[in-house]
Amino acid sequence: MALSSEVRQLCRALLPPGEQIEYVFPVLSVGQPGMISLLVVVGASGVTLLACKFFQRHVPESVWATFPRSVRLSPSGGVIVLGTMRLEIDEEYVPVARAADAEHADRDWLPPDPLPDL
Repeated sequence: MALSSEVRQLCRALLPPGEQIEYVFPVLSVGQPGMISLLVVVGASGVTLLACKFFQRHVPESVWATFPRSVRLSPSGGVIVLGTMRLEIDEEYVPVARAADAEHADRDWLPPDPLPDL
């Protein structure tokens, strides 16, 4: 299920001025003391993790961490690893994370063309 435009607006308020939001999806931290709801915001210049309010999973309130745009988000077994953080992602948002990776991937990262021009 796509996140609402209101959620994107709340996210935009916490990002640097001029940053364009490409993708947004929710995750839960793994291994932290307690579960922390976060939103992964993929922008043109970086990936930002926004911490959400305790009982409102889709209401961001602060910037938790930032990463360069080159970081890979594709989950393995329902878990994304960013730096030392392990983040659980719902199955419905896995294609979103993969699409974010595919948009900025190097040609070497993509599988070989099965039907190359001869």
